[in-house]
Amino acid sequence: MSGLWKRSDDPRGDFQVSPEERWLRYLYERHSPEELVQWGKKLRYLRYRRASGGHAGDGDRLAAAIRFEGREQLESVCEALGIVLHPLAPGEEDPVWRPSVKGYPDLGQPGHTEIGGVPAFVWIYRDNLTISVSDPDDPYEVSAPTVDAAAEGLEERLHSLRELLIQPPDASRNCVCPEHYPELFEP
Repeated sequence: MSGLWKRSDDPRGDFQVSPEERWLRYLYERHSPEELVQWGKKLRYLRYRRASGGHAGDGDRLAAAIRFEGREQLESVCEALGIVLHPLAPGEEDPVWRPSVKGYPDLGQPGHTEIGGVPAFVWIYRDNLTISVSDPDDPYEVSAPTVDAAAEGLEERLHSLRELLIQPPDASRNCVCPEHYPELFEP
């Protein structure tokens, strides 16, 4: 064993491992670098995002973010994705059950929906829309079948919006993208 890899029964635990090594262990805990390279070849616009971990309560997901300027462009983006915007009557908004879109109080958040036949979670902010995709049976995981479904159904819809895509969709190192992990995207 190398000096970086301590036995699980070592009372010093992971403290003998550099923070970078600890991060890479976490990043590749569920999917190997080789698998992420294959996913990167299948997905042109969606990016794998590793969960924040700890007590964040989030899960792994495929992510995309699309910018827009104004309501007209928001409606155009949603139409291209096949997302139906639901109007809210005055006073109908409920922060928990029927939240509205920030800046557009007459529109309800799409939330759980389908894009190109792929189950997704969509949230709209003042100037961008985010898409998250995870396994339908386990919302904390992303598997190869989910990647395949997203590559076949969702990527085509994103292609028409490629000029509006925010890359990377998440600025953190949890987002596996060419900007953070160029070695996983080399030709």
